[in-house]
Amino acid sequence: MRVPIRLDLRDYAQWASSTAAAVEAKSAVAKKQARTAVPSRFGNDGWPQLERYIADQIGKNGGARKFRVDDLSTLLATEPVLLALDGLDEVANLKHRDRVASEIVRTGVRLGADAHNLVIVVATRPGMTTSPLWSSTEFPVFHLQKLTAGLRLQYLQRWTMVAELTQETAGKLLRTFLEHESLPHIRDLASYPMQLAILLHLLHRRGLLPQQRTELYSEYVQTFLDREQTEERNHFSRRTVMSSRTSTPFLGGTFSNRLRALAALAISPGPILSSS
Repeated sequence: MRVPIRLDLRDYAQWASSTAAAVEAKSAVAKKQARTAVPSRFGNDGWPQLERYIADQIGKNGGARKFRVDDLSTLLATEPVLLALDGLDEVANLKHRDRVASEIVRTGVRLGADAHNLVIVVATRPGMTTSPLWSSTEFPVFHLQKLTAGLRLQYLQRWTMVAELTQETAGKLLRTFLEHESLPHIRDLASYPMQLAILLHLLHRRGLLPQQRTELYSEYVQTFLDREQTEERNHFSRRTVMSSRTSTPFLGGTFSNRLRALAALAISPGPILSSS
C-alpha cells in the first residue's frame, strides 16, 4: 500500500506565482541591501519548492495538527508514497508551466535521494509537452490507450457511486448508455476518462443522448467550457468562450462534410481546411 498524495498543478502554479511575487515585492522595498538572498525554501529561480506546497496543503486539509516539510521528509523516508501531480496542461501561463515542469524534475531529484519508495506521476493532455519533463530520463512517457468496453462499464459504475445516484437512477443510466454506446460518435467520446465523465454528465442530466453527431459535440463542448469557466478554472476570457461556442458548429460541419466527400470519392485526403 502506498500513501497517496494528489495535487492540482494549476493550483500549485497560482500559489507559487503569488508567493514568488510577494517575496519579490518585499525584496524590492528593502533599502539596506541591493539584493535580497532567495530563501532556501525557494528554487534557484525564485520559484517556491513543491515540497513546501505539499506540506502547506496537507497542513490545511489534515485537521488541527500542523504539517511541516520535515514531516513530509519523514513520511517519504519511512513509507511508500505515490505523488500524483494532475493537470499540467491546465497551467495556462506557458512560462509558469515550464517553471512548474522544471520544479517537478528538481523535486524528483531532491525527494528521491532519501525516499524509501517514491513514485511520481504527472498527468497532462496530449500535445501539452514541456521540454524539462520530456527531456528528463527520470520521467518515462506513457500514453493512455482507449478504454475497453469493460473499463468503460467499471468507470460508469464508479462514476454513479461518486455522484451518489440511487440504485434506480444508476440502473437507468447504465441501460441508456448500453443502448447508445454502439453509435460511432458515442463510442468516440467514451474512449477516454474525462470525455466519458462529460458524456455521463450529459446522459444523467438529459436522460438521453443526441442521435446526431453535431448536436452531441455541441453539448459536449458547452459542458467542457462550463467546466473550465468555473471560478477556480477561469483561464478563458469571455470572448474566447463565445468564439469557441460559435465556431464549433462550423468546424464540426466542415470536418464531417469533408470526410463524407472523401469516403464517397475514394480519393487521398488533402487539407481539410483551406485559407479561402
